[in-house]
Amino acid sequence: MLSALAVVLLIAFFSYRSWAAFSRDTDQQEVTRRILTGIIALRASLTDAETGQRGFLLTGQDRYLGPYRQASADIPVVLTALGMAATARPDQAERIKRLAPLVNEKLDELARTLNSAGVKAWRLLSP
Repeated sequence: MLSALAVVLLIAFFSYRSWAAFSRDTDQQEVTRRILTGIIALRASLTDAETGQRGFLLTGQDRYLGPYRQASADIPVVLTALGMAATARPDQAERIKRLAPLVNEKLDELARTLNSAGVKAWRLLSP
């Protein structure tokens, strides 16, 4: 009887450990999913900004500035969300912190290129 109780307690102990490890892994997977989703959104927004810039430079038509404007508005929000998603992973948070100035530099480059093409700043921001 005593040995049966010991076996049941061992099974309960190992079951609890497995459940706790599964829960921890699930939490880490969720953090990773949010970070990847943010990175994909950031990449898409940067691509949209470049696409809008290129379309405008090739055609001179303001309608091509739409994706640029939208991306310029979306990127700071995406970067903030990405930073918040990475708080549980200090290594990833540091990478995102280093990424933000590079992204802002790219946006500045796009704006400078449009400005050198004669686009006034108010045209870049207003729909």
